[in-house]
Amino acid sequence: MNHTFVILKTSEIHIDCHHCTNCPDLEKIAVKKGSVLTLAQEKKFVEGRGWYFLIDFSNEHQLYINTEDFIHYYEQELFCSLLDFELKYNYLKYKVNEALDERNAVTFNTLSNELKYMNDLRKKIEEELKVCH
Repeated sequence: MNHTFVILKTSEIHIDCHHCTNCPDLEKIAVKKGSVLTLAQEKKFVEGRGWYFLIDFSNEHQLYINTEDFIHYYEQELFCSLLDFELKYNYLKYKVNEALDERNAVTFNTLSNELKYMNDLRKKIEEELKVCH
């Protein structure tokens, strides 16, 4: 089973896989907010460097990434799992409704703006998922 992640910020991911054939001479890859990253089950161990997992960026690039680098980008919130994204989205909708029920205009406006941003991002993700699958 593949695991799907969502790119939350437009950024660059530095690649350290000069040993593999999927990405010769590739040092970094640009990723766009709303893109989909799929972590495949295929992995390999490189002596002195550790474990590498095969990842696919929106069906454009397939390459191996070191597990430590993957964890680093995850902790930097460059991406999150699709499930985590959906949970954040649903919780934000709940908080917007709660602020509305409490007639808290400041909180409602703040959360509504964040929900609009998340909704726009969600639409991009849905389009990416249609293309990828």
